[in-house]
Amino acid sequence: MDDSIVLILPKINLTLFDQVVRLEIENTKKEKAKSKFVNDTDTGIIYRRGWQYSRWERNHGDYDADIHFTEANGDYFQYSFTGSGIEYISNKSIDQGIFQVYIDNVLQGSYNAFSKDYKAQQILFSITNLPLKKHTLKVVKTSGVFISLDALKIYF
Repeated sequence: MDDSIVLILPKINLTLFDQVVRLEIENTKKEKAKSKFVNDTDTGIIYRRGWQYSRWERNHGDYDADIHFTEANGDYFQYSFTGSGIEYISNKSIDQGIFQVYIDNVLQGSYNAFSKDYKAQQILFSITNLPLKKHTLKVVKTSGVFISLDALKIYF
């Protein structure tokens, strides 16, 4: 004797069934977060103290072929944005140092941009799932030779 089970289903409207299944599948797809890049030259970025701009013949793969950088500990940049997240993007290299990140004046931690090899457009800090409202990112150099800013990526 066979142990299989046979289900007998009543006749259903396949058009309605097809629409329900399609709707459920569409609702389970994750929506890609909307985002925009902000270059280091954006007028909304506030640089304090000794930041310098570098563009001439960079050819290192930076976003828009430029960066801002500083050598002095205590120098910082800040950027106010409306969104649900932000990424701080810059290079990692042998002469990059350590920095602290604040979101809305709350220390998020200390981070290191050091790498034995030069690596352009690296995500040095990322935070998501913030309430969708106005926030301020502040990055402070604390040690090492340099820190730099290439771009920011804002999530909505």
